[in-house]
Amino acid sequence: ETRVKGRIRAPQPQRASPYAVMFSSIFGGPDKSDNPAYILVRQATDEFLEEADMRVNVALCDLVNSSFHRFGKDTVKAFKVEMLRARNPHVQGLILTALEMCMHNCGQPFHVMVVTKGVLAEMMKLGVSEQCDGGVRRKVLELLGTWAVQLRVPHYAEVYDHLRSKGIRPPHTVRPVPFEMAQPPQCEADAAPSGSPAGDDSLPEDTDTLL
Repeated sequence: ETRVKGRIRAPQPQRASPYAVMFSSIFGGPDKSDNPAYILVRQATDEFLEEADMRVNVALCDLVNSSFHRFGKDTVKAFKVEMLRARNPHVQGLILTALEMCMHNCGQPFHVMVVTKGVLAEMMKLGVSEQCDGGVRRKVLELLGTWAVQLRVPHYAEVYDHLRSKGIRPPHTVRPVPFEMAQPPQCEADAAPSGSPAGDDSLPEDTDTLL
């Protein structure tokens, strides 16, 4: 409460940040902008970075690997928010670099979550968009081609085949490793049975949500 000239004025409600508003419109639920995963993703994709900050990207991978159950889903959701916000090709490139590091270092539960939370679908939209910056689109297609070769989650190969059916030819080669970390052992509580995250975040039965 604030006293003004001997009177008491009720505190004014704080206006939600644009980030919180976008998060709520996409996922519903409470604002998680103070969550460590969201903070690190925002730092990794800051428009004022001249180039990717590998220390932040490594810290993000460490966070996910420390407890996928606590931070894996939030990290993927934060990537989706940033993808939907970004219009600057430089920022889009930072997002893809940080995501690529997590994909390489955080294991199959992370790969599955990228599908279930719609990040793969957003990447496919960039891959088919003629309005997308040429460099960003090329990197998206390179990543999709690499993941189609490397990953055991079938949706990546299905997205690759879908792009080819539309006359788009993602390179079907493996990109150089961006940064390889020692993988800490996952505890049983964090490990995903049969390659899927625990809980109700199972893979879709088909690719209708992606295509």
